[in-house]
Amino acid sequence: MQYKFTESSYENAIIELFVKELGYDYLPGPEITRDYRKVVLEDVLRMQLKRINPHAPKEAIKEAIIRIIL
Repeated sequence: MQYKFTESSYENAIIELFVKELGYDYLPGPEITRDYRKVVLEDVLRMQLKRINPHAPKEAIKEAIIRIIL
């Protein structure tokens, strides 16, 4: 028996894993408003860094963003 594994089937499996198993939200790319020249969604990154590090000073968050982006 030969299985056909395509990019699409891989993508769908990963989306299912992240949404159903790990509790992530999923939005198709066209539904995301962003500057496509930037790789990182900086506003989302900032928000999540603050969420997982609620006591971190603003300067620490800024430094983390700079290190991640560069």
